[in-house]
Amino acid sequence: MSIFQIVIDTSVIVSAVRSNKGASHKLLTLLEDPRFQFNLSAPLVFEYEDAVRRIPPEMRANDAAIDELIDSICALGNHRTI
Repeated sequence: MSIFQIVIDTSVIVSAVRSNKGASHKLLTLLEDPRFQFNLSAPLVFEYEDAVRRIPPEMRANDAAIDELIDSICALGNHRTI
């Protein structure tokens, strides 16, 4: 079985936070799938967090949920240095 190396664009993270009904949200639910190896770097994580926190509060999850999402992404990701 091939393992796919992926990097998730910031727009996918933002879309997933705004709605749990679309493909972006589905992609995030697949991060633990052994077919994928999710790669990230510290600057990318900071970009994710910054972009998500710029979504108006009425259109996104609360701060605790965002913190949990970022922590989960960091725990699941394969850390790369730039």
